[in-house]
Amino acid sequence: MTHQGPSQDFVAAGPLRRVVISAADNTEQQRKLSERVAADFHVVPASSHRSIIAKPALAQQTAAIILENS
Repeated sequence: MTHQGPSQDFVAAGPLRRVVISAADNTEQQRKLSERVAADFHVVPASSHRSIIAKPALAQQTAAIILENS
C-alpha cells in the first residue's frame, strides 16, 4: 500500500485494536501501514512473507503475537 485510501481511513477510525505483524523481509512497507491505521507493529525475525505462517517455529511466534495482542 503506497497511499492512504478510504479503507485505511475506515480501519483507523474503528474501535478495534489494530496490530500489524510483519515478516522480516517486508518491514518498511508494513511499518508504514501500521502508522496509517494507528496499529501496533511487530516483526517476526528471520521470516519471509511465505514462511511467517508456513514454518512451524515462525507460525508459533506469529500466533504468540496475536494472542498477546488479543
